[in-house]
Amino acid sequence: MKRIGILLFTLSAIGGLSGLSTPLSGATIYASDGSAANVKALHKAALNGDTITLPAGTFTWSTPVTIWKAIKLQGAGSGRIIGNTKSSVAVGTGAKTFTTTRSGLPITAGQVLRVAKMPHPPGGGGSDSNPPGRGTYMEGTVTSYSGTTLVLNVTSTAGSGTWTFWWIATRPATTIVNNYSSGGSLDNNLVQINQSLSAPTEISGIRFLANPATTNRSGFIGLTSSAYLNPKTKIHDCWFENDGGGAPAIFARTNQALIWNCSFDDTFGDSTAFRIKWEDANGASTWTTNSTFGADDTNGATNAYVEDCDFHAYLNATDFDSGSRVVFRHNILDNSGMSSHGADTGAQVGLRHVELYDNELIFDNFGEFDGSVTLNVNWFFWQRGGTSVITDNIVPAISSPSWGTKPNVKFTVLNTRRNSGAYCCWVGYPAPHQIGQGYDLRPSQLLHLFRAGLHLE
Repeated sequence: MKRIGILLFTLSAIGGLSGLSTPLSGATIYASDGSAANVKALHKAALNGDTITLPAGTFTWSTPVTIWKAIKLQGAGSGRIIGNTKSSVAVGTGAKTFTTTRSGLPITAGQVLRVAKMPHPPGGGGSDSNPPGRGTYMEGTVTSYSGTTLVLNVTSTAGSGTWTFWWIATRPATTIVNNYSSGGSLDNNLVQINQSLSAPTEISGIRFLANPATTNRSGFIGLTSSAYLNPKTKIHDCWFENDGGGAPAIFARTNQALIWNCSFDDTFGDSTAFRIKWEDANGASTWTTNSTFGADDTNGATNAYVEDCDFHAYLNATDFDSGSRVVFRHNILDNSGMSSHGADTGAQVGLRHVELYDNELIFDNFGEFDGSVTLNVNWFFWQRGGTSVITDNIVPAISSPSWGTKPNVKFTVLNTRRNSGAYCCWVGYPAPHQIGQGYDLRPSQLLHLFRAGLHLE
């Protein structure tokens, strides 16, 4: 994968009770204590261009933080999933040897790593189907790493048993545990960013961890915009850990997002890593203006970009819904699929367009017949509306004794079969906003233009 290098400068706090530290190029750095209350107080004092830092440690947030200024929220380091292994190893302390599925991982002697069990598929058979992913792990110091052979001196563990499917991760420094109950609303998120029109908001260096005990838990980050075009929110070098509870890690009512160098992992449940659902007056513009594929997005202002990220054990890592214009590139989907929505739900607009290129899907078939280990990946991408460019991806056969053979890419026009929504049980051609459709035109307008012999994009 291609990587984007980020150079960070750490300054020593000298600000006493205010949390103020040395200014950098006219901006101010506020050192928070890691609590939601303190971050909110510092945000109130901060100006555009300032930074609020979070120290190393684990912090539980039960109340949301709203950001409406062009500031940086910067943790001390998120850690990240850097690889995986299919070695059969029993949980325990002492020297453990793993064979990594890729060589050349960023692993060095003396580094502290966690090797955690991938989740088993819901509904699978056999005695191994229920233990949770991520809760069973071994952590220790790297003794050596050469080629694909990793030797770890394990000093701490959780869970028990012998398992054959693990991910490998570096240790996080700053963790925020999501304990905020949203009431079930997608617009109530732990960190809600109302995008500034003056400059980007930026979040980095934080591991976001779901608390499965929280009822109606919110998503981690929400994005909204008061305009069709404005500076993008930048989210990078973070780690998002869902738990299958349904809330997206990042939920956007805007296409103004740039996400890179992040890890996302789930328990193969109902959560998504990134969802766009833009159904307000500003979002309507995405269906009444020309497409912005490739170089047509001349300054990168129109599309959302997700690049150099990795996704692990998601039934559907993405949900590109109403108004979405997305470029998804240079990512790894580790036993994870992607999906979208069409004109069959919500405000009946669905995905506008998407570019999927230079991505790699990893599908691990363990050969068992009871579905106890192999995850039930249903597709690489399921498209229900809009237009797409899908090219230069690595997509293996999704086939296993447990779950059969699945399609790599699936195209569906669901409003021809659904008895709901504005276009229920549609029988004419084309269906509104079906695959390949461009401008948002009502059926009567489409009929008129076809009779006139005009060409639609």
